[in-house]
Amino acid sequence: VYTHTSSPYSLDNISYIQEQVVDYAISYKPAADQSVHKQKRYFEFPFVNTTPPRYLVSQVKKRPKGYEQTTYTYLYEGAKSHYLGGGFLGFATITEVANADVTTTKVSSYYQLDLKTAGELKSVNIYKQNEGADAFSYSEVDKVSSTSYQYKTNTTGKIYQVYADSIVQSQYEKGALLKTSTTSRTINKFGSVTREETKIVNEKNKADTFTSLT
Repeated sequence: VYTHTSSPYSLDNISYIQEQVVDYAISYKPAADQSVHKQKRYFEFPFVNTTPPRYLVSQVKKRPKGYEQTTYTYLYEGAKSHYLGGGFLGFATITEVANADVTTTKVSSYYQLDLKTAGELKSVNIYKQNEGADAFSYSEVDKVSSTSYQYKTNTTGKIYQVYADSIVQSQYEKGALLKTSTTSRTINKFGSVTREETKIVNEKNKADTFTSLT
């Protein structure tokens, strides 16, 4: 039996940022550490689970001068790669927990299984709890907002353009839906918005609706 003990890679990452009125202390962990990166069973070749040989930001401490410190903790889930040339496809979700006077959890989900939209935001959900709540532990009752994105792909020959043609923003109170804002947009091949429509609906009173068109 042979035992080989490896040494960690030397870190060439920024660990401290000092600004005029606020400092940031940044900590890292390797992606192989399950406290910072978790996987769910998945295999549908050529899309496969992967563990990138990288260090991930695991914690950031924000220290404003004269104010209380805010600690941000991160969890990454579902890293994937494309084995036929698509490369690293990013993470399925990245969760950020900010501990201050309240505990704010931000869960960002990303598209992965289409090479054209891989890495684009799928949704962002925000949860708020009382100070001291357990990190990464939340429920639908804690949700205060959510934003979802749908994308359109314009293809010209071998060139394609991806943009969010539908964005739905929702606001909640104690898990109950209060208001929904839906933005639909069209852009031309130069990336300029040619049409944008926003519809805001009071979910407590559907008759209270406002629509703007530009």
